[in-house]
Amino acid sequence: DEYTEEKEFMEEISDGFQFAVMDKDSGEMVAAFILAISKYSRGCQVADPFIVVNKAYRGRRLGSLCMNLCVQFAEKLNFMGIYCDTFSNNTAMIKIIESV
Repeated sequence: DEYTEEKEFMEEISDGFQFAVMDKDSGEMVAAFILAISKYSRGCQVADPFIVVNKAYRGRRLGSLCMNLCVQFAEKLNFMGIYCDTFSNNTAMIKIIESV
């Protein structure tokens, strides 16, 4: 994984904006996304999205929903752009990124 310790990840997202996607019937959190301030931005505020989907809810296009919400919220929060990357074996996320 990208982070060797939880502390490292928590520091990266500490200045970001966190959102949860809830199942309206059960109240269970089915997905979440974070818009962190990208460490790769140079001179402008760029969002670095992190998306997590509960394994039991994968395959229901929640990742796509979260990415589209990332784009919408990044605009509302006055980010100048979004920096997306993923691991080469994460084919589901690659498809989502290419579709946006």
